[in-house]
Amino acid sequence: MPVAFANVTNSIVFRRLLIWTVLLLPLAGILSAQSAGNPFEIKPRLGQMPESTGPAAADMPTGNPFDIVSPDAEALPEASFETPTHGMEGPDVIQPPPPLDGFIMALLLFSFILLAILVTLYRPYFAKVFQSISNDNMLSQTYREYERGQVIPYLALYSMFFINAGILLFLLVKRVFQVPLNYSNGLLLLGCVGAVILAFLLKHFLLSFISSIFPVEKEVKLYNFTIMIFSIFLGIGFMAGNVALGLASEGLLSYLMIGLGVFVGLVYLLRSFRGLLIGSRFIPLYIFHFLLYICTVEFAPVALVAKLIMNQL
Repeated sequence: MPVAFANVTNSIVFRRLLIWTVLLLPLAGILSAQSAGNPFEIKPRLGQMPESTGPAAADMPTGNPFDIVSPDAEALPEASFETPTHGMEGPDVIQPPPPLDGFIMALLLFSFILLAILVTLYRPYFAKVFQSISNDNMLSQTYREYERGQVIPYLALYSMFFINAGILLFLLVKRVFQVPLNYSNGLLLLGCVGAVILAFLLKHFLLSFISSIFPVEKEVKLYNFTIMIFSIFLGIGFMAGNVALGLASEGLLSYLMIGLGVFVGLVYLLRSFRGLLIGSRFIPLYIFHFLLYICTVEFAPVALVAKLIMNQL
């Protein structure tokens, strides 16, 4: 009986040990896994994260390009938006074009008002000027009307040429070539207009002096009138040139100068050809005097002005 009771007791204890062994085996596996390391733990690939030593330690760069760094973590150099000035003081630097002067606008407005007044008063004479440029017979007829007393209309149109030529010279000095002159705009304009008037008065005076020495008075008067007609035509063309030079950008000024020079050259060649036709019967008799006049009065001033302009371009 005691032996049987002992066998039963041992059997019950064995079963309990077996049950607890089965229950404790998973727990032992979990504990061993935790001691070996968590497989789901995220480890840095580029090294161990630095230990936190302060509030700014979390903002230190770790090598990850997607890390968000606060502005206080790293002081970036401030970007400079100043325009570099090193090497910009040389003479080859293109300066921006100066703003359009109100004085130039006033000049252009004045020239247009003057043209409107003259067209209103002397409209038929404008048509005669244009016809005389291309027709020699019309030039002779216009000259006869001028000799009969129609002087004021042509002198008024001639004065328009002096004003427009002076404005053109003013724009060349002030805006195109930018000559440093210590004069006010009004005084410089008066000087330019006066220079044009003086140059043409000297030319007319020289022709009158030649007519008093040689028997060519009639031809010289016709040639003086021819100069007046072609100058009036130039004065009308100078209005368009003044508007272009006064309003165009600085990059177009050289091209405008070339176009204006071609226009003046063609008109001058046509006027010289008319002068040759007027004095054709005297050329064989006074060939030396004619060549002397051509070289000193006609060609030399034009060549000098052309040389000065080419040096400035």
